[in-house]
Amino acid sequence: MSTESNKKLCQSFHMAFDIGDKAAFVTICSPKLVATMPGRPGPMDLETFYAAGSGFVAAFSEAKHHILSQIAEGDTVATRLVWRGVHTSEFAGMPATGRAVSIDAVAVDRIENGKIVSHDAYFDLAGFMGQLAAKAA
Repeated sequence: MSTESNKKLCQSFHMAFDIGDKAAFVTICSPKLVATMPGRPGPMDLETFYAAGSGFVAAFSEAKHHILSQIAEGDTVATRLVWRGVHTSEFAGMPATGRAVSIDAVAVDRIENGKIVSHDAYFDLAGFMGQLAAKAA
């Protein structure tokens, strides 16, 4: 695949995550997917990663990845993004706060045979949880 095709695949990955489209997610990702992200102990397989993502989809309305830039080289795509949502249901044991939250992140994906086989997300988990726990002024 070309680097532009790889970028589009990664954009589709984030879109499928945002709307909770498991069929698209499974089509985009390899069954051998290995994913890592802050707050998760060790690498996750496809099902575990999808379940973790589903927790975000269920807990945050208006949730969306906003892609700021992408760099692709060979089979690897780095995506700089901001994810925004409104905390409207329980998340990680914390009841809904109604707060708008955002996460600045970088995702590094590796593509093999037209599917994402590796997804590593980097973001400030403590800062994100702090947004949920912050007292209203």
